[in-house]
Amino acid sequence: MEELRLYSSLQNVIDGLLKLTRKLFNIDIEPADGEAPVWSKDVCFYKIKDCSGSTIAYFYFDPYSCPSEKRGGAWMDVVVGRTCVMTPPTQDKPSLMTIREVEAVFHEFGHALQHML
Repeated sequence: MEELRLYSSLQNVIDGLLKLTRKLFNIDIEPADGEAPVWSKDVCFYKIKDCSGSTIAYFYFDPYSCPSEKRGGAWMDVVVGRTCVMTPPTQDKPSLMTIREVEAVFHEFGHALQHML
């Protein structure tokens, strides 16, 4: 299972998640940079559009663990979906996700989608 990490960069996981979501729910999810404040350079803000192009929801994605600021593990708030499951990359090493971390991102995003859609 450890060899799967080579293919599980955060960007690859997000790309796969958004592609699957588009296919299953006929919605588009795109970055909404600058449309809302973020608390870290690693946090992304996204918008969800329906098939007509109308915005139906927004969400934050916060991928990295910050134990001093957040609860441990993966979790989702009712209003704002936040996933914090990974250790951030370093200058020398990218952050590659384990299969459990990928599972947690998909699982928590499913909860968030339930609320947003």
